[in-house]
Amino acid sequence: MCPGAGSSSLQLPQRAVSCLAAERRRLTPRIIPGALEISPATIKLHWTCEPPESCHGSWKIRAQCWLVGPLSGPCQRPQHTTSEQPLQGLEGTVTCSSLHPFTSYRVTISGGYPATVLYSQQVHTSETAPDQPKIEPLDPSTKTFRWKQLPPCKGAIVGYQLNITARREYNSSFLEVEKVRVNQSVTKYLLHPWRHGTNYTVTIQGLTAAGLGQESRWDFETNISDTCRREGAWTTNVTFPAEPTAFPVNGTVEVTCTEKPESGPFPAKCTELKDRGAVWDISGVQCL
Repeated sequence: MCPGAGSSSLQLPQRAVSCLAAERRRLTPRIIPGALEISPATIKLHWTCEPPESCHGSWKIRAQCWLVGPLSGPCQRPQHTTSEQPLQGLEGTVTCSSLHPFTSYRVTISGGYPATVLYSQQVHTSETAPDQPKIEPLDPSTKTFRWKQLPPCKGAIVGYQLNITARREYNSSFLEVEKVRVNQSVTKYLLHPWRHGTNYTVTIQGLTAAGLGQESRWDFETNISDTCRREGAWTTNVTFPAEPTAFPVNGTVEVTCTEKPESGPFPAKCTELKDRGAVWDISGVQCL
């Protein structure tokens, strides 16, 4: 303690004044944290320095954000720190930018030489929308759409959303749209029904608390492979033309009835029913 520092005299010796000034310079600042603002790429920490007389003079206060992790696994981050920031005055804001989302950082404020840690806190940047899921090669015979599970590098994956659109070039009025959401453990989806002669577009997006991510898209077209045959219970009562023996979907054939006076000819159309494939529409064949 400086000699005479406890004296009540208004006039202190010059030596005591110099000693008190030295004590003030030796005071260690205390950093009082304030509001914390977090985004996927930025951390902002508002701070205050106490006592006020310790925040000037020989103390040089600096701040940095150090990467904590993950340091391994599919979401491994390259080790780095943000650039050192000099802090001045009695209050201010530490701003660390260009950070990775959903990643742990340690905000450190230090001062003096050698550096003394005045404040340290681990902070996790917030989540953002995930990357594109990777679609796996698909075997059309299985009617199953598959994708690889997304790693939680930009946020915890809570599910996937599929949008399935079916169109037909030869029928502009035909449109089927289906939206499906599955949980994070699912990596395949059975496309049902798988309609013949149809253009499909399937998109898939990962989902985090921040929302839907980039979509992956798969387009394919099914063959018009189903046909209507001239065999069947109803066909024994009518006569078909000599050719052909099989009729494509949306094709029409004129048949005649063996019963008179309603002998025809009458139109029988090969059509498609959902989940049943190609079937005959014989509503126009009056004798049936």
